[in-house]
Amino acid sequence: MIKPILFFVALAVLAGCDNEAKSPSKEQAGSASVAKPTETAVAAKQLQLPDGSVLPLSGNILKQTSKPNDNGALSISEVEFDSSSRKAEEAVSTALEKSGYSRRVVVEEREGFLKVHYYKSNSPVVGGIYKDQEKEADGQERSLMRLYWQES
Repeated sequence: MIKPILFFVALAVLAGCDNEAKSPSKEQAGSASVAKPTETAVAAKQLQLPDGSVLPLSGNILKQTSKPNDNGALSISEVEFDSSSRKAEEAVSTALEKSGYSRRVVVEEREGFLKVHYYKSNSPVVGGIYKDQEKEADGQERSLMRLYWQES
C-alpha cells in the first residue's frame, strides 16, 4: 500500500517541478525586461529601408535582426549574393541611388572586403559591409552583405 502512495506523491512532486519550470521566477521576470535582439529568418528579395522605400535585391535576405541600444535599435539585414562583394556593392549602390541615397564614404576597402556608408537627407545613414565567401565547388562566387542603420 505504501508503494502506490509514494508513486503518486513522486508524480505530484514532479508535476509541481514542471509547473515551476514553465512559470518565470522573480529573477527571470526581472531579467525578461532586459531588451534582447530580435531576429527574423526570411527568404525575400526586397528590403524596407529606414525612409520607407523598398530596396530590390538580386540576393536572398538570410535574416533580419534588431539589436536594442541606447539610441533605440540597430537594424541589421544579412543578404547572400551569387556574385563577388564588389559586384554586390555595385548592384546595391545602384538600387539605393534610385531611392535617393548617395554613396559618399568608403570606410574600408581591401581584397574581398568593402565597407560603405550611404546617405539620404532626413534619413539615418545606411551602412553596408560586403565580404567575399569561399567559392563553391563549381567556381561560383558568393558574397555576404550586412546592411545596417540606426532606428529611432
